[in-house]
Amino acid sequence: MHPYKMELIHTIIDEIKLLCSNEYVNESASIQSPLRLTDEQLQDLIFKIVISLPDKLIYLSDERQIRYYVKLIASEFVLFQVNEDLANPSYPILFSNFINELNSHLIKKSPLR
Repeated sequence: MHPYKMELIHTIIDEIKLLCSNEYVNESASIQSPLRLTDEQLQDLIFKIVISLPDKLIYLSDERQIRYYVKLIASEFVLFQVNEDLANPSYPILFSNFINELNSHLIKKSPLR
């Protein structure tokens, strides 16, 4: 994977942790409590989201637009995940639908379309 995409994954994860830590004082429990995910599960899910993003959204956007994408992806993921359970047999389908909707929204908001 391209190093820029790896950096984007870590930036999104940091933003998710920040959003979750606003709710929970204990930072070590900040992801496990609201999202019911381990750090490894979180990284795997965000990896799947970033892989699905159209390359032009990542490589041709300016820094301001990338910050917007990071905040949007993080907040939408938190909203999705607090309502879903990774152990649910339907989770893969729900997550796939979430990714499709998220990408559609990002493309519509992109000045590059």
